[in-house]
Amino acid sequence: EKYDGIRARVHPELGTFVTRQNKQLVVPDWFINATKTYKYNPDGELLCFDGELFAGRDNFQKMGVVRRKNPSDEDWFPIKYYVYDFPEMKCSFDKRYSTLKIFVDEMQQNWIEFQKTNPKFKDISCPIVLCEQHKIESIEQMNKFYKNIISNEGEGIMLKHPTALYEGKRSNYLLKFKP
Repeated sequence: EKYDGIRARVHPELGTFVTRQNKQLVVPDWFINATKTYKYNPDGELLCFDGELFAGRDNFQKMGVVRRKNPSDEDWFPIKYYVYDFPEMKCSFDKRYSTLKIFVDEMQQNWIEFQKTNPKFKDISCPIVLCEQHKIESIEQMNKFYKNIISNEGEGIMLKHPTALYEGKRSNYLLKFKP
């Protein structure tokens, strides 16, 4: 699914999220620290997620909080970070996605531990969400999936080639499909 939010990456030196234009966003510490949104792989290489800050379908107006200078914790409760790639990994998308799943599972466990010592967040789900991927076997299957997303007020879909290396732009291996 293509999310109607704000694309962002964690900038480890700044300790916060930045937009594609490298504009720094003011993100509550709990959102970043409780889930440790960047990792080092076994080779010591820093891996920073590529994803979308998203407040849910048909809720783009709630995304204004992401650009506020002094948002409250509560302002960020409905915002989730849907992660969908690891740009620094030099391998195929399907391999990057497998690694991403492992790290997101770990972060969700970190979140459960965080909630135990921070009761304010006991009813807040983990802010890090794995963007579901579906292998498309036919045009008919793609159209059915697409129509389901659109009929449920989604924006559209993104099509990624499973063996493609990461490209930070639209290409023959990464397509946007929406009305």
